[in-house]
Amino acid sequence: EFHKNTSTLDFLRFKDGKYISDAFAKMNPEVTLGLGDTGNDIALWGDRVWIAMNGTGNVTVLDAFDETLVGTIGVPDPRCIAFLDGYAYVTSYSGAVWGGEAVKGEVFKIDIENLICEGSVQVGCQPEGIAVAGGKIYVANSGGYQAAGYENTISVIDPVSFTVTGSITVADNVHQVVSDKDGNLWVNTYGIGEYDENWNYVQTVACNLFKIVLPDGEPVLQENIHASLITVSGDDILVVGNDGELSAAIDWHLRVIDSEGNITDHSLSETGLYGICGNPSNGDIYLTTSDYTGPGQVICLGSDFARKWSVTAGMNPGHLALW
Repeated sequence: EFHKNTSTLDFLRFKDGKYISDAFAKMNPEVTLGLGDTGNDIALWGDRVWIAMNGTGNVTVLDAFDETLVGTIGVPDPRCIAFLDGYAYVTSYSGAVWGGEAVKGEVFKIDIENLICEGSVQVGCQPEGIAVAGGKIYVANSGGYQAAGYENTISVIDPVSFTVTGSITVADNVHQVVSDKDGNLWVNTYGIGEYDENWNYVQTVACNLFKIVLPDGEPVLQENIHASLITVSGDDILVVGNDGELSAAIDWHLRVIDSEGNITDHSLSETGLYGICGNPSNGDIYLTTSDYTGPGQVICLGSDFARKWSVTAGMNPGHLALW
């Protein structure tokens, strides 16, 4: 929960099947405030775990062997993490306030070995997802906090000069961007909506999915696939969305898009889906659920989409990585 300092780190130990809750607190009792406020992304590089702590305003780095704290790097409002050539690149809202004026976001460049921030470059408003493809960095600009409307672009960064060298127009409220094994980009837009007088979110434009064939292709809308969550697992793109388009509670689907563009479709009984991760070594797919008020669930589906197990996790579990 934002500003509640309730973030925790859980993990599943594959060798014995044990699920360990709140591992950070157990392994770092001297850190009295725990992991921090509003964990927004988790990524693995080598034997270290990188976690973007949005509310706390830092990137926390842990030893993947025992979850002990290696160090923290101050980044204002960090969102998502990607790695390239010895550096971590982190998107940042840079102090923007919801419903306020347009505030440009940034991408911060961090030396992986020494955990030193070497600078930042300005991108669009409220940058979210970040991906690496063809030696360049691609950043999804959402503009999700602006009172005057959403952003609709992906910024292209040259890592050598660390400057923005281009922009790709997609659609309003760009959210996630991932690169596949062929170096192409898959992008989802988070839709458009507003809160009613009872603070119920009413969506008016659906979440959509686009594919961009690099280096020069235009975004191509993937018809009839509504994507609130996307990720890469081996050769496949995993997509979660719903066919009701404007409802977050009905007709949820998990779609697997292979490298030939073939789509396998599976209806889901779960609602409130919040996170996804695929395991290319065995075909398992992990989903998380959240109602934003209490502990959520981690659900494992096999390659045949049958439920293998589920477990209760912490508050709003939404970000997963494999090591």
